[in-house]
Amino acid sequence: MNKKTADKKFRQIHCGRCGTCCTEPVVPVTDSDVRRICDATGKKASDFVRFYSDDEMSFDPDAGLWITFKTGKMAMGLKKRAEACMFLSSTICCKIYEHRPMTCRTFPYMVDFDEHGNPEKVHLNKIVDCKSSRKGLSHLDPEVSNIIIEQKQDDAYYGKVSKWNLSGKKGGAKEFLTFLGFD
Repeated sequence: MNKKTADKKFRQIHCGRCGTCCTEPVVPVTDSDVRRICDATGKKASDFVRFYSDDEMSFDPDAGLWITFKTGKMAMGLKKRAEACMFLSSTICCKIYEHRPMTCRTFPYMVDFDEHGNPEKVHLNKIVDCKSSRKGLSHLDPEVSNIIIEQKQDDAYYGKVSKWNLSGKKGGAKEFLTFLGFD
């Protein structure tokens, strides 16, 4: 973190525990997320992963998460149950909190980095109507660290997706999960 950013404090977010972020969007996952959840729960990837079309997920059509299957472009995300993430409990708590996907760890923060990879601007993701409150100021070091980890894991996963797409493989979800080393 550069000196200018390191000295800067940002609004700290306190979760409103409404569950909106676990119900409205599809939670995209990488193979690192899936492996962490498999290891923690003993479940197979196919037990909690679903592949979503671009009609079901609002992401840039050129983003690296789009996998080319024989049925079209799809993205890997957590399954939903009753319109919510399957890991959201009835008390609005995450059942896999310690092992949750990186995108869940960093939500609702978004960080813009400068050309040297230093955090330059912190802002909030507006994909859902987050009911969090903003209290106090913080350096947000843990959040920025998680975002850097998330970006590295995303980049590694997008490389695997690109390799799959360029290989001309036109299988489906099962074949892709096998390609990633699951199930």
